[in-house]
Amino acid sequence: MLCGTHVCVTRVCVAHDMPHVAVQLLSPPPPFVHTCVWPLLTPCVWPNRYSTPVDVWSIGCIFAEMVNGRPLVSGTSEGDQLDRIFRLFGTPTVEIYPGLIELPEYNADLPRYAPPPSIGGMVPALSASGVDLFERMMAYDPAKRITAAEALQHAFFDDMKG
Repeated sequence: MLCGTHVCVTRVCVAHDMPHVAVQLLSPPPPFVHTCVWPLLTPCVWPNRYSTPVDVWSIGCIFAEMVNGRPLVSGTSEGDQLDRIFRLFGTPTVEIYPGLIELPEYNADLPRYAPPPSIGGMVPALSASGVDLFERMMAYDPAKRITAAEALQHAFFDDMKG
């Protein structure tokens, strides 16, 4: 998926469909990929603001799901999903995501949840380099999130390089 996203970005096509295409290629989808949950994260967290960092967030969710064998976040509605994201990652603030207040659906009255000391606990089976990659994929601020190209060069994949 990272390769597909990177190829789409370098060829200026819509990368948002890549995770869907990857899942469709696995027909029927394997039971460990809960395809109906992770796409909900992107419109909840970044409504009307599609960009390739949204794909990296989605890939991070799938990465955690594959490692854990269960969805990272599985809300029953957009509001429930958003609440679960905030409970898990902490409610975003302008300090960690300066562009937050510019989002069309921004609501200053959202419930406030403190961020965890580390999100590594969400993926306990990962190595230190895997946790680092996951943390970089899940940054709230898209400008601070790792790109697909950077992720492919991450130390987590060193043993796969020739």
